Amino acid sequence: MDDNTSVIPQHGSNEHSVIDNLIRRSVREVQQLQPNITFDELMEHHRICTLMEFIEQQIKSAFDLPSLFINEMILAAYQDEEFWTLHEAVCLSCGIDPFRFQHLQSRFDVMYHDRYAANFQYILLNMQPESVECMVPEKFCSWALEQNIVHESVTDFFQDIKHRY
Repeated sequence: MDDNTSVIPQHGSNEHSVIDNLIRRSVREVQQLQPNITFDELMEHHRICTLMEFIEQQIKSAFDLPSLFINEMILAAYQDEEFWTLHEAVCLSCGIDPFRFQHLQSRFDVMYHDRYAANFQYILLNMQPESVECMVPEKFCSWALEQNIVHESVTDFFQDIKHRY
């Protein structure tokens, strides 16, 4: 994750198009109002400042109120991993973001802690993983689906992992 390109949407993606259109429309509107505007003047124009403030507010909102649950971005981060830790496997089976659950546990309702604890105990007692440090995702997904411990929000993801090899 040291690579700064991970924060820039892939060129041609829907995310990239939305952001690019927003920026280009804002710049074009300012240039229509002031055709000979310089870059420095552009960056101080109230429309561009408003756009920058909006982006800053969105970043602050994501920091203060992060999504705690699984979404496509989180799934993509785990999809190609060669191994998952027991913690990651349990969280993913519960439909919970492993990173957020580990670092922001107090923000999760008791219900999610209970779901995590139940799956954790079930996995330890019934799967008896050889290691809690490295689980093979395909094997875990196959087993978890057979045991019916996968949260409905991630069933398709687990099916995809199960069948990838």
